Amino acid sequence: MSNVVIDPYTPYAVSDTELVNQTGGTGNLNPNGGTNCGVGWELQSGATTTSGNSAFGKTLTSFTFALKKSVGGTGTLNVGVWNSSNNTFTPTTDFSGEKNIANLTTSYVYEEYTGSHLLALDDTICCMSTSQQWNFQTWSGGGAMPAAQNIVARIHNISGGWFNDSGYEPNGVAVIE
Repeated sequence: MSNVVIDPYTPYAVSDTELVNQTGGTGNLNPNGGTNCGVGWELQSGATTTSGNSAFGKTLTSFTFALKKSVGGTGTLNVGVWNSSNNTFTPTTDFSGEKNIANLTTSYVYEEYTGSHLLALDDTICCMSTSQQWNFQTWSGGGAMPAAQNIVARIHNISGGWFNDSGYEPNGVAVIE
């Protein structure tokens, strides 16, 4: 039997792998209602991980959104990260995962999307459709994002503009390296 010595004076690193962990919401958000077509999270100045470290310069490797299709929902989701100057429907960095709205279930399921993006100021992690149909919904956090993280809900309008809306964070988890 060997002896093991644990040095109580040497600090160890706490895992810092979550950018967002928003799973407590209970509302429905129809991003395709009216003229809105997408929903996500924006990293504002001072954005931090769930453990309080800076989010900038970290690599986003995956994220989930609680999604479902609306009755008769069809079309394609664009999913990934939009940088601060991107007002198009195409993400700056595309992430892979289920994008066919018809393949989503009619009950909320956490859909996972994977890829790689180095995070920077005003990046938005988002899923959107280019259609104005009520074809998909996300489960909304209802304003539950921790204000200290400086990460806010972001809505994309069909006319190509972004706006912040603190009442409609999508439920989901974002993982970084």
